[in-house]
Amino acid sequence: MYTETENYTPLDCGDSPTDGGQQFLERSCGIINAGAQAVMISIGHRSGLFDTMAQLEPATSQQIADQAVLAERYVREWLATMVTAMAEHYPQSRFSGYDLCDDAIAEATHMAEARGLHNIRFAALDMTNFDEPESYDFITSFDAVHDQKHPAQLIASIQRALKPAGIYLMQDIGGSAQLEKNLDFPMASLLYAISAAHCTPVSIGQGGEGLGAMWGWETAQTILNQAGFASVERHFLEHDPMNVWFVSRKEQYHVS
Repeated sequence: MYTETENYTPLDCGDSPTDGGQQFLERSCGIINAGAQAVMISIGHRSGLFDTMAQLEPATSQQIADQAVLAERYVREWLATMVTAMAEHYPQSRFSGYDLCDDAIAEATHMAEARGLHNIRFAALDMTNFDEPESYDFITSFDAVHDQKHPAQLIASIQRALKPAGIYLMQDIGGSAQLEKNLDFPMASLLYAISAAHCTPVSIGQGGEGLGAMWGWETAQTILNQAGFASVERHFLEHDPMNVWFVSRKEQYHVS
């Protein structure tokens, strides 16, 4: 997901004859909407969707549904709620979502339009040729870079796409590039199997390097450093032992 902060007209829940009435209406809409999001978060927890997605590589709604043993149509609707919630919380920011699959983009676009979100757009895009210099304040990727044809090329293009004070948040599998260090890594056998069946062939099939899901945090950090970021921070979170989180800044951050 990509986001660019700028002045943007706040979302309007409807017309009202007075400022007070308008504020009340907007607040009421917000409460109702947040309530719906809370319910869907609860459903995601109770149905095991969050746990299922935590163990999967980037997947379609059908793949997630199959793994969770749930109906795909309901899973697709739930996923759309999770995506649009972010745009709703930051109405004065603009969001762009890119995915390779046309059906996922079509569904996400439909859900955003149904919710009246005018600050978010989705587009089907092969990130191999991503080139949008100094366009974004904040860029994120989740379990996506290792699947690319050329991961280093993508990260370099992300670095260029950031504005001078921009930040790139990258989450990926936290295993090591060295097999012997992964003997006790959570779900290591499953991750290697998924990598062999999906991640590696997706990249090699495009003529890529085929680094795979277990490419290693060392490899990821080296690529980030070589991309020209001023600083790269690596984080392993206690509640998320399977993943590594990198926070990379295009320019050195100075505390005033």
